[in-house]
Formats: sequence, structure tokens, C-alpha cells
Amino acid sequence: MKKIGVLFLTMIVYCSAFTQTSTVNVDFQKVSREALINEIGFAEKTVAYAIEENMGKAGVRGKSIKGYTVYKGVKLPELGSDTYDLYFSIDRKSKKEKETSSITLMISKGEDNFITSSSDPALMTKAKTWLDNLWDMVAVYDLEQQINAQEDLFKKNEKKMNNLTEDATDLEKKRKKTEQDIEANKKAQVSQLEELENQKKILETLKGKRKQ
Repeated sequence: MKKIGVLFLTMIVYCSAFTQTSTVNVDFQKVSREALINEIGFAEKTVAYAIEENMGKAGVRGKSIKGYTVYKGVKLPELGSDTYDLYFSIDRKSKKEKETSSITLMISKGEDNFITSSSDPALMTKAKTWLDNLWDMVAVYDLEQQINAQEDLFKKNEKKMNNLTEDATDLEKKRKKTEQDIEANKKAQVSQLEELENQKKILETLKGKRKQ
């Protein structure tokens, strides 16, 4: 178990080291906006749920706006002491690469006050670092989901095993009862055979008197 934990941490460090966020321009509400983009080796639903859970811990819920999931009034230590509106777009990288997602992030200080590299370079740098390290968060989330799924499967099989054990106990009781019934039947047959022989003798005696 310890070796698995070490291996998992090693995978996090290894995969994180090869994750690099870049800057792109995207069209949002008919306006070109500066955004950050990155790729992560997880399915889009896994990434979306991981971010949703992480934002939920920060006390905010997402809202769908023009293809983006928007979390308003987010306060993350990694971004600083202020609150921001985070716009996420998560898409599958391609049809063939189902387990790789492309994450687009725009940051606003409220309404249309979107951050750019020129307006707030320090914040954009922090956001890039946060997005670079997003793999760690998603990996932890994904592992927890696998653990939960395995726990459910284990409980399901454990319940099935308990049911089989109970069935075995019931069958054993039925077997003993059946054996007892068979033994009682054998004794009853012996007793009935003796009674049959006695009745046969009486019948023969009565028939013998008819001939006389």
C-alpha cells in the first residue's frame, strides 16, 4: 500500500512537470478576450466535476453562460486575496483522445472587467501556475471517485457473500431436517411393513376359514 502511495505521488509530480499553460484569444459574447488554455490527461466530465467540487469548497456554484461555466466571487489563495469571476470551458481534445481535455480559463474582476496579461500580469502569472497544477487536484478527485466506486463494488459483493452465507446456513438446516425426515420415514416404513405383515396374516387366516 505504501508503495502504491509513493507511485501515485510520483505520477502527480511527473505529469505536472509536463503541463504548460499558454495564452490565447477567444471570442466571448462577440468580443475577443484573452484567456489561458491548458491540456490535462483526464476526461472532460472528470475535470468539470473536479473543478465543480473545488469551487464548491470555496463556497460558490457554477452557472452556464455562453458555453462557459462561470463561478462568480471566487476567492482562491493561489490567486491572491481578492475575489474573481472564473470562466471555464472544458472540452475533449479530440474524438480519438477521449481521456485528454482542453481547459480554457478567463478571469474577470466583475462583469466585463476581464484580466489580461497587460492589465494584471501578476495575476495572470498566478493563474497560469494554478492551471499548471490543476492536474494534481483532478488526479486526487479522480482517485477518490475510483475509491468510492471500488468501495461500492466491495460492499455489493460483501452483501452478496453474506446472502450466500445465510443461504448456506438455511440450506444446512434444511439438509439436516431432510435427513431427519428420511430417517423417520425409514423407521415408519419398517413399522408399516410389520403392520402390513400382521394384517396379511390375519387376512390369510380369515380366508382359510372360508374354505372350511
